[in-house]
Amino acid sequence: MSRTPRASRTAVLVCQGRAAADALIAPGRFADPTALPLLRPDEREAVQWVRDGVPPRTWQQRVDYETVRAAAELMAPRTIAIDEAVRAHPSPQLVILGAGLDGRAWRMPELAGVAVFEVDQPATQQDKRDRALLDAARALALPVRRATSLRHSRVMVADRP
Repeated sequence: MSRTPRASRTAVLVCQGRAAADALIAPGRFADPTALPLLRPDEREAVQWVRDGVPPRTWQQRVDYETVRAAAELMAPRTIAIDEAVRAHPSPQLVILGAGLDGRAWRMPELAGVAVFEVDQPATQQDKRDRALLDAARALALPVRRATSLRHSRVMVADRP
């Protein structure tokens, strides 16, 4: 029985954190419009609770809320620092190790024309490709050109428009 590859829980949580923080934490310095489209509907629920600032009542939902809220508070400054480092050191190539559901190659105009290589576990990379291509109207509309094996991980090269 084949199993559909799924992104790691860490990849999803980091993406949820970026989606929850999008334009709310450090406005003007942090925005990630690519995060929410990469999440599945059930993964968006806790993001919306955090964005609304309304903690749910049940304990399991409250745990999800607090986890995503904490991730948002960490992901905004972390993403700002990485983006600033990428801007400070332009290069014709960028390798993102442990890329997860990162949308940097799509959201940073500074990376137009840069060959961006995303390295992560094969299941996470396959799930990211599936998520990005799932619904062309909702998705990022930025095609993934190819994935190439790199030992036990995969490299995904993101095309820029």
